[in-house]
Amino acid sequence: PSFWLVNPSGIVVGPGAQFDVPAGLHLATAQQLRFGDGSRWDSGRATASSLSMAAPDSFGFLGPAAALRWQQAQAVLRPGATFELAAGELQLSAAAVSAGQVRLQAQGALQLDQGSFVLASAPPGDTRPVLQLTAGQLALAGQAALLAYADVGAAAGGTGLDVQVSGDAGLREGSAITQLNASAQTPGPLQFKAGSLTLDGSSGGGGLVNLLTQTTPGSSGGAGALQLQVAGALTLLDGGQIGSDARGSGPSG
Repeated sequence: PSFWLVNPSGIVVGPGAQFDVPAGLHLATAQQLRFGDGSRWDSGRATASSLSMAAPDSFGFLGPAAALRWQQAQAVLRPGATFELAAGELQLSAAAVSAGQVRLQAQGALQLDQGSFVLASAPPGDTRPVLQLTAGQLALAGQAALLAYADVGAAAGGTGLDVQVSGDAGLREGSAITQLNASAQTPGPLQFKAGSLTLDGSSGGGGLVNLLTQTTPGSSGGAGALQLQVAGALTLLDGGQIGSDARGSGPSG
């Protein structure tokens, strides 16, 4: 079974932290845990809650929530398992995460820095979006990277990467959000929606900053579409790039 942890007072995962779980890992500062049968558990209000034998389904936020910080820690989950973090503010610093599906949710700011690397790779036949990110604001810096990877045997239309930011989104200092396809199928799209978007390769001298769909050498599937919707300003500076690249025999997006 998956491991679910709720602490509305806040969560810090620090250096050396380890999780040995047989399936998914779900951490949140939410006030509520919802179950598949419609019941819920409200933290701190036992009389308003109901117990259930059903599996947990999602977190519920009833108001402003505390922060969750993941600092210099690793999580490598089994193929197909879900890694989920949900909080008022969410920060990943020097983090290394690998899972079948990754969900990151912040009411306010979501920040990845100090080389944080988040990899989502779906098992063969899975058509769910493997990397889902929802935030009020998004900031990637210090060569942080989000990668959705379609391995050999991936299903057509699977693997997609979905980023939804209601406010400002910024990638700086060599950071990247990438969908990479090594399969014979064309994956689902990289969808990116934000209030504003800045890709700045100049700050800190970190090199190119990319929002990209790409195929690997030897692959025959397509790179997948890149669907970008920005309500306000879209700014590309000194190495900021948006694009699609085919390095195999299949088409770009």
